[in-house]
Amino acid sequence: MTNKRNNILLVSGTGQNCGKTSFICDLITQLKDQIPIVSIKISPHFHPQSKETVYVIRSNNLEIIRENKKDGRKDSNRMLKAGSKEVYYIQAKDAQLHLVLDFIDRHISSKHAIICESGGLNKLIQAGLFVEMFRSDYPNQKMQKNPDLRLEYNSNKYHSLLKDINFKNQTWQLKNKNI
Repeated sequence: MTNKRNNILLVSGTGQNCGKTSFICDLITQLKDQIPIVSIKISPHFHPQSKETVYVIRSNNLEIIRENKKDGRKDSNRMLKAGSKEVYYIQAKDAQLHLVLDFIDRHISSKHAIICESGGLNKLIQAGLFVEMFRSDYPNQKMQKNPDLRLEYNSNKYHSLLKDINFKNQTWQLKNKNI
């Protein structure tokens, strides 16, 4: 493992619609009055963007977009609406993720709480807390190696766990270590 990033809570999932963004938004809603949160959604798939899009970086293999709309159906809209101070939607292939880390280092203070949804970033960093979301009703799921927490979307554990996550001393932590 390369870089330890205690200020990043990394969320991945075993596929689409397994609760990644819902978990992130629920956590933002819970913590937004206590700490400012920067949210990042990283997608390896490139989708066309609207003409109102605010690009921070735009190249053939990397697009970093600062979200500026709370209304809308995109995950980044939902994160902003939930109460994130800043939200970035990033389209990048795995080979470009080192450039994403460079962007984070240059533009976001290591003192800020960052919540990042990404399936590939865990190969480059050791997050302060790494959560993997799954759904028990989905066959053939690809599980990640060694998440700190593996949570089933909409389970009792999912809902009760939210209160056990906090950000203290620039580090994401579990209040209850026996989870």
